[in-house]
Amino acid sequence: MVRVQFQEKIVLLTGASGGIGKAIAESFAAEGARLALVGRNSLRTEETASATGAEYFSTIDITKPENCRELVRDVAFRLGSVDVLVNNAGGIARGNTAEVTEKEWFELFDINVHAPFFLSQEAIRIMQNQQNKGVIVNISSVLGLRGKKEHIIYCTTKGALIQMTRSMALDCAEQGIRINAVCPGTTDTPMPLSKHKAPMTHELLLENSVRMIPLKRPADPVEIAKTVLFLASDSASYITGTTLSVDGGVSAG
Repeated sequence: MVRVQFQEKIVLLTGASGGIGKAIAESFAAEGARLALVGRNSLRTEETASATGAEYFSTIDITKPENCRELVRDVAFRLGSVDVLVNNAGGIARGNTAEVTEKEWFELFDINVHAPFFLSQEAIRIMQNQQNKGVIVNISSVLGLRGKKEHIIYCTTKGALIQMTRSMALDCAEQGIRINAVCPGTTDTPMPLSKHKAPMTHELLLENSVRMIPLKRPADPVEIAKTVLFLASDSASYITGTTLSVDGGVSAG
């Protein structure tokens, strides 16, 4: 039976082509939301849109500020509003501080920091004029809370996203717009495999999780999705400006 926690709520989700994004899309769809999905991979994004009954999907390049503004306005025009924005799209780059190139630095900031900012800025302008206001959830990372060797750009961008969340939430609190961040730890998706210079198999990922994560396993993408839905729901109506770690206990150590 379809639940109705987000019945008729319009949810704009980036990074919807797979992994955590796909799980978020499926979870919102199960709760009755109307979905607008964005992803870089056109085939996988279209597949997610079809599977979830999304009313809108796009492969627009959100690393360009003007595209972010165009996207949010288009969704609001076609679907009627933007009630929830989930900034899930992101990238990862490895490299020692002395070796990182300017190109790598600016490219990761474009997708991990600049895109969430300009999407949120335009969504906030729309939400300010809505009676029911709105919610923004930013997907950061446990590595936004702690450093890691040879992940200087990733840690910096995800940390910046957390600080953006806090400041933006304070700017919007009086208007009733809530903004929070989720910090996933290792999650059972293709992305963790790409974090390593040497080839990383799924089996080795699971072995490392048993050794390094207090709960002895990686997160399932659905567990991250449930956290996003909680923060977007009325159950979290008094929560804004917070950062919620979903990392199996890693950040507690």
